Amino acid sequence: MIDLKLKSNIEDLKEDLDALLFQIETKGKIRSNEIDSSIKFLFEKHFFNSDSFLENNYHSFKHSTFVGIWYHGMEETNEEKQRQLENERNNRVNFLVHFLRLIPFVNAFHRKKSDFRNRTDGFSNLAFYFLLKLAELDPEYFFPIEWILFAEGIEISNKLKDDLNKFLLEKELVEQDIHSDFRISYKGRLFIEKNP
Repeated sequence: MIDLKLKSNIEDLKEDLDALLFQIETKGKIRSNEIDSSIKFLFEKHFFNSDSFLENNYHSFKHSTFVGIWYHGMEETNEEKQRQLENERNNRVNFLVHFLRLIPFVNAFHRKKSDFRNRTDGFSNLAFYFLLKLAELDPEYFFPIEWILFAEGIEISNKLKDDLNKFLLEKELVEQDIHSDFRISYKGRLFIEKNP
């Protein structure tokens, strides 16, 4: 499970995240390393154990979605450079937007415990709590499985996580994007209604 303990209060964190997003989106040219430094500073200010979270989660967001073909001796055009810079900026913005949308639903940030109990009911119980948390989030966004488990306070082995992955996809309870992130499907919402 993600080990991220809040130092501050949620309102201050949300305010700082909003301010950083506004700065990135309104500042004409801002370098990727400047954004990285600002994100690192913000997480260090608000969380204990922020380094491991950023290392394990921010890195994959930073380096996603861009595919290019390049060979030795090939000159990169200004347009390609601009597109690369824009893509890097967008990945950083997406990371912040996703995290901002997750904050209100993280049990630990509200000093609450999850209702999840790891019984031997197969995956129905685990899938129910996973989908319940996923249903609370913005339906337009896909979220990494680790973030949803973190928000609900569920800690499971990698094997069980893989099995949950397969179960959710085979039953069509979630939709998956190209990064293997999830959002709840219509069938997933019906599953929640049938399993209160």
